[in-house]
Amino acid sequence: MSNGGEKSLKDFEEKHYHMPDDDLSVPIDWAAGAKFARLNHLIARELADSPATPRWYAGDYFGERFAPSPPKAAKH
Repeated sequence: MSNGGEKSLKDFEEKHYHMPDDDLSVPIDWAAGAKFARLNHLIARELADSPATPRWYAGDYFGERFAPSPPKAAKH
């Protein structure tokens, strides 16, 4: 993050995350959350509509653990 978000996130994690004041009184940027959700929807939609099946990288823990048989993508 180069927009100051890194400092805000660190501050939140150090001072509020899993603390008594970790609740909705902490400001939430709902517009940013909506953009993030939309972006994730578009990524998932692109993957779902693609003619090619997504592949794990060769040697990836999750790919080897949960999809050992399908072909793997080469790391560049």
